[in-house]
Amino acid sequence: MKKRLLLISIFIALCLSFGGFQYYKHQRIHNIFDEIYYEKSDYQNIEFLWRKSVFNNLNDIHITDNDSKDVYKHSVEYTASSLPRNIGKLGYQFYFSNYRAPEVFIFMRIKLPETKNTINVSYTYSVTNHDHPSNGWFVPGL
Repeated sequence: MKKRLLLISIFIALCLSFGGFQYYKHQRIHNIFDEIYYEKSDYQNIEFLWRKSVFNNLNDIHITDNDSKDVYKHSVEYTASSLPRNIGKLGYQFYFSNYRAPEVFIFMRIKLPETKNTINVSYTYSVTNHDHPSNGWFVPGL
């Protein structure tokens, strides 16, 4: 009887621990930038059987990853065929080299109609500071 009670107690403790871990993992994502950044954990950890990495399901992107445990940069760039005609480039990069100030960098190149000119827009999101300054610049066509 004691052995059975002990096994039931251990099973309940394991279920509560697993549930608590899943709750913690769900609560750390508060916006789209956090969701993009925390996708990093899926690259370096074993995925759960019922949850696949989002990027495994997308066909129209080019993923750059060196498949090592100490990834400092991971980038995703959409292929030209999956973008509207006025968008020349679209993608994002993770920078993990400075673990105290990790960042997500989002970039887009917009083609101006009937010219060779482009407008480049970039956003850098600091995961630590929850800050996202944006930059833009005009590139004249040659």
